[in-house]
Amino acid sequence: GMGGGMGGGMGGGMGGQGGRGGHGAPPFLANVTQEGRQAFFQIVQDQNQTKAQIKTAIGTWASTYGVSEQVTAFETEMEAEKTERRANVTTAIGQLAGAITTLNGIEDSQDLTFAQTHNQTKAALDEMSPELRDLVMAATGRPHGDMGGMVRGKGGMGGGPMGGQG
Repeated sequence: GMGGGMGGGMGGGMGGQGGRGGHGAPPFLANVTQEGRQAFFQIVQDQNQTKAQIKTAIGTWASTYGVSEQVTAFETEMEAEKTERRANVTTAIGQLAGAITTLNGIEDSQDLTFAQTHNQTKAALDEMSPELRDLVMAATGRPHGDMGGMVRGKGGMGGGPMGGQG
């Protein structure tokens, strides 16, 4: 039939931080008519409904279009992902202080070249879970993968307008 190309629009790609519905369209939408898909999006885009009301409406919608089992399976999977994500964040919070101590130690070691500092820092970050890495980046204000430090510096020497006249 027609209309094959539409689906993928909702919520963009699979990438990066989970959650926030960044899963594209739920898989069960592939098994309903165009009309069914429109009805589904109408439900989930209603800003005035509570989450509970939307969940109930989706349940009713699922029976109407014969995809109840698929919807239940999808909701179970989403719930499991949420639980896992939260557990990972909790674990990462427990590891945060140690991770920052490690990175600070590398940064402060005067026996390393800048290249060695960069490589050791990268190696330390690579061993971290994505959740821990995100927390470390947020806590240390470091952009991902850029550990130049002094090389680019904050303006360096040669003081500006304040340079000692007087």
